Amino acid sequence: MKIIRRRLVRLINVLLLIFPLIIASSCCTKMECAEVGGGAQVQFLNFSRDEIDSVLIVSYNRRYYQINLPTDSLIALVGSDSTISPPFVYFPSKIDFRLDYKIKIFPSGDSYNLSNFLTKKEVCNRCFLGNDYYTQLASYTVDGKTQQGPQIKIYK
Repeated sequence: MKIIRRRLVRLINVLLLIFPLIIASSCCTKMECAEVGGGAQVQFLNFSRDEIDSVLIVSYNRRYYQINLPTDSLIALVGSDSTISPPFVYFPSKIDFRLDYKIKIFPSGDSYNLSNFLTKKEVCNRCFLGNDYYTQLASYTVDGKTQQGPQIKIYK
């Protein structure tokens, strides 16, 4: 009887030690934090679908932008999820906020310069053991005009 009682007391003690750890780790389960930049959407506002069917995105190192020395370029087709939403394009890779970008619209040939990206850290997955953080776009400029917010928008 004493052996059973000792084993029962040990089991209860072990459970009392393990239970708080299980509870603590369950409150801090890692959820997907939406990091801005990867596959970011650029919306084209006040453009008709006839004016825009594809774009050329050229990235520039800020130091060499004035001498037109691009670091990379890509062509993306413009999409729209309905007839009432504005045309948009996704950056196919993560945006490097240290670079500047020129977006050239086809077939019109209009171009827009994106630069001066400012980001901020936001909390994701609050927990008493520690928080996770993600980067969110705070502001940027389009042709020298500052715009606020996490969504990149180009106005005609």
